Amino acid sequence: MFRIRLDAEQLTRTRFAVSPLVHAMSSLMAVVVPSRLPDAGPWVRTARQRLAKVDLGDDFTLLRELVDRKSWYIPDFLYPIPATAAPTIDEELATVATACPERIAFELNLAFDGDPVRTRAIATEAVDKLRRPMPEPIAKALRDGEAAFAERLAAVLEQYWTIALAPDWQLIKTVLEEDLLVRGRSLATEGAAKLFADLHQALRWDGEVLTLESPHEVDLTANANGLVLAPCVFTEARPFCLIESLDRVMLGYRARGSAKVWNAETPTEQPKTSLIGGRRTQLLEDLDVPRAASHLAARQLLAPPTVSYHLGLLHRAGLVRRRRVGKQIFYERTPAAETLLGLAGI
Repeated sequence: MFRIRLDAEQLTRTRFAVSPLVHAMSSLMAVVVPSRLPDAGPWVRTARQRLAKVDLGDDFTLLRELVDRKSWYIPDFLYPIPATAAPTIDEELATVATACPERIAFELNLAFDGDPVRTRAIATEAVDKLRRPMPEPIAKALRDGEAAFAERLAAVLEQYWTIALAPDWQLIKTVLEEDLLVRGRSLATEGAAKLFADLHQALRWDGEVLTLESPHEVDLTANANGLVLAPCVFTEARPFCLIESLDRVMLGYRARGSAKVWNAETPTEQPKTSLIGGRRTQLLEDLDVPRAASHLAARQLLAPPTVSYHLGLLHRAGLVRRRRVGKQIFYERTPAAETLLGLAGI
């Protein structure tokens, strides 16, 4: 059982964050062991095809060994807790590359056989039974020291990100923005208890401690900095917990609409979206009467910046026109858009 202190004071410090690196690591876990996330099979196959075209070298073997199906624990330094709401992948990779050597050594010792584990947060007797021998590629890489090991991992993670994930990041961000809009509204209108209950049935919050059902005993009731909530599209339904210290904790959960990424629409499957994309098609459909961007965002449960981005593209393509009414700008379809939707059978 994970126990995380989250009383009224800590709740005021709790925040959401979108982490590109959490998505890199969680998607890598699915690519290496597809059975971890079978519903994402179409995306995993695409990612594997992309990776097969490039030789990532021996350092990719290090990543594969760290997320192997036999691993009970993946070192948390590979998932740095975001310091801001939306860090860039470069910022997060820099954090990995400069991770504290002592922390790296401790977390690798937690994952693999070695010195006895000593930690206040985790029941050490159980950990000793779960650790496996350190794979030879990792042991060999560590001969140059933990700092060099972290730099190598950050470099190959950047390659993995660029090849496997970057092509889909805009779609992923759209899904995450929609999730945050819904979660933020739930927190504001229904409270924290309803928010946590909606994340997963394994979560329980009694007003002072948040518990997550787990086969491992982890006590984080010394938590003093609140909690970071990180939506992710490449994770099973059950939330996961990442620990930087006793008072720095991140809870990852499956974002609403993740299947949009797992089973991204193709032109043959969705001919009506093949010309301008599904999201922009939906916006054009909703412009059967003039509407402001804020109205569209509310109607389609999208973040306002996402709507503004797509409307800007549609305007530049000559598919919508703008009209100012007071302080608001209204958008409406052009004749070209009407023709396009007609050709698509909408």
